[in-house]
Amino acid sequence: MPSKALFSKFSTLTDPRDPKKTTHILAEIMFISVCAILCGADDWNAIRLFAKTKERWFRQHLTLPGGIPVAITFNRVFAAIDPDEFRQIFIQWIRDVLSGLQLSDSRIVAIDGKTIKGSAWNKGKDAIHMVNAWCTKAGLSLGQYKVDAKSNEITAIPELLKLLELAGSLVTIDAMGCQKKIATAILKKEADYLLAVKGNQKKLYGELTRAFEQLWQENPEDGPCPEFAEQEGKSHGRREHRRCWVINDIAEGSNASGWQAKTIAAVQLDSQKKGKGSTLIRCNCSAPPHKSGIF
Repeated sequence: MPSKALFSKFSTLTDPRDPKKTTHILAEIMFISVCAILCGADDWNAIRLFAKTKERWFRQHLTLPGGIPVAITFNRVFAAIDPDEFRQIFIQWIRDVLSGLQLSDSRIVAIDGKTIKGSAWNKGKDAIHMVNAWCTKAGLSLGQYKVDAKSNEITAIPELLKLLELAGSLVTIDAMGCQKKIATAILKKEADYLLAVKGNQKKLYGELTRAFEQLWQENPEDGPCPEFAEQEGKSHGRREHRRCWVINDIAEGSNASGWQAKTIAAVQLDSQKKGKGSTLIRCNCSAPPHKSGIF
């Protein structure tokens, strides 16, 4: 049976329904739903349509005692199950999938927040905001965590990190996640971090900008600077030129060393589109004591 691991994991999911009033097997509903979503279904009707279209294939591997569930059944079941339990099962399955792939030690996991489109359809309700962990090497999401209405990404990211297997990975996060607590949590997972640094961390940001201003004064030409790289390319109709400077010798007692950072970097992005140009400089700090291979 294809994806036996996925089906067997969903077999452990607690069924909140009254067994006397159920026709469909919970694990089969979950299995059908995940297959449909992976193939692009984005609502209950689309899941139902996918299942009906592939019914012959599903009947080869599932019992389907009540046939293909209707859309409202998928809706009601997902509304009834424990979302935390579902998330843990799904993330464990993703771990198993990744363990079977020959991923290099330089696996990059990008963590960022996103708002679910159309989730604020009910008047007076805020849109659902999620923190997502994306494995760039495998091209799939490792897990998501809903940001509580009374909270923000800063509190949601540590909760997501607890669920992930990150050893040997490089975790990248934008400036919102540039927090000592988050950096420490990543290191405890035997992973490396690359954090964007902006004004929300004034002391660290000031230290980084001063360090690179001094580097540029001492090296007015890019060539003599040993830790320098550049590249050109096109993206979204723009011509881009990136330059990156890296400083590895972090002084003891500095702000960066207090973050357990081993490397700081500055990336300058020059872009041009339709005759108009712009320049953006980003600062980053990184702690690569493990095997992610960064810099």
